Amino acid sequence: MNGRSQLALVLSSALAGFAWGIVRHRGHRQARPLALLQAVEWFVAAGGAAWMIEHARDALEGLSDPDERITHLRRVASEHDEIGA
Repeated sequence: MNGRSQLALVLSSALAGFAWGIVRHRGHRQARPLALLQAVEWFVAAGGAAWMIEHARDALEGLSDPDERITHLRRVASEHDEIGA
């Protein structure tokens, strides 16, 4: 997914989350802050936080190849009993 379409997805998710929050909390005296929180939740769930971090990193480091970055490392260790040893 290119950057522009990903941005459109996360922003539309945030907007939908805000609208849902307004509908869900209508009549509550804290409806707008709760709707804003809902918008942030949907933004993060749609990958908005990862998008922001990626673009902040690119701005600080310059354009880099995302294939060169290690995002996580997993090591699996196991013990096996040898039969007849």
